[in-house]
Amino acid sequence: MRTANTLRDRFEPTHSFVLGPVRLAAWLARRRVPLVPTLLQILTRVVFGADLPAGTRWPRQLVLLHNGLGMAIHADCRFEGPIVIAPAAMLGHRLVEPDGPPTFGPGVLVGNGAAVLGPVRVGRLCAIGAKALVIDDVPDFHIASGVPATVRPMRPDQVRSLAALMGLDAPDLPEDPDA
Repeated sequence: MRTANTLRDRFEPTHSFVLGPVRLAAWLARRRVPLVPTLLQILTRVVFGADLPAGTRWPRQLVLLHNGLGMAIHADCRFEGPIVIAPAAMLGHRLVEPDGPPTFGPGVLVGNGAAVLGPVRVGRLCAIGAKALVIDDVPDFHIASGVPATVRPMRPDQVRSLAALMGLDAPDLPEDPDA
């Protein structure tokens, strides 16, 4: 049996179809090829219902669960490392006060239907719960859930599990006395 060496291997084939056109569109957009990136972006919008702009700088280890079904990601979102994004996620600026898109540290898990809006920073090895509305920063090793999101620290065993899922080294954290 083959072992999962990368984040993408762990989730095959649930994300693979949409990433081909998305990465090709991003590559062509960086080389200033006219029209084709836009056509590929339209293709992903029509086929997968996902708004994934061609100009986005995608991380190498990106997983869009269920082919990015229904998600919308702002072109200027910044990703610093591996990230898993569930369907129907909204990552971008606020409509009323368009003050910039969010930044995601390495090892972030974004839940189904979550919205991360505005110039917030989601730290490393964080989890955003399903249907959460994140409008404030999320520190490293925290979980954000609810509307609006409340932030609480992850237990050390949760951080280690998320780090293992993302293929990252687990940080040295003290053991949780409440566990």
